[in-house]
Amino acid sequence: YTFGTELNNLPEIRFSENLYYFPLYDTRNFKVYDTSIKDAATQYLSVFEKYAVPFFEKYRHLQSVERQLNKLPITYPVITNWTDKHIVFGLLLASVFSGENYNAIRSSYIDYLQTMHNSSELFQLLHDTDKFVKGTNVRSLLRF
Repeated sequence: YTFGTELNNLPEIRFSENLYYFPLYDTRNFKVYDTSIKDAATQYLSVFEKYAVPFFEKYRHLQSVERQLNKLPITYPVITNWTDKHIVFGLLLASVFSGENYNAIRSSYIDYLQTMHNSSELFQLLHDTDKFVKGTNVRSLLRF
């Protein structure tokens, strides 16, 4: 059941609620055959080509990822599906591609977090990431 889980995290699939699973066994008798493995692989590749390839093409460049993550006002993390990753990736990329707007983006993250319950750990993560960004040349860490 975990084969293909990451595909289900792609926004287009996740929001469609038509999640995929690729059992490696025959679903009628629960036995594994070469043909059942081949069928799972064929289905997986078909879904990968339909959803993952266009997703990665759309976000081929980090600047495209930054634009999506840091649309103001900051809201639910469409790409990452995880607020903690959204904060870290968003602020790191903002420091490289939106330097002049970095403080506005950071403030929008704070506003967004204030709408959440039990967000103290996320505020700490935001603070730690901000501290890292301000003390590091993030651009030099990324390979362009």
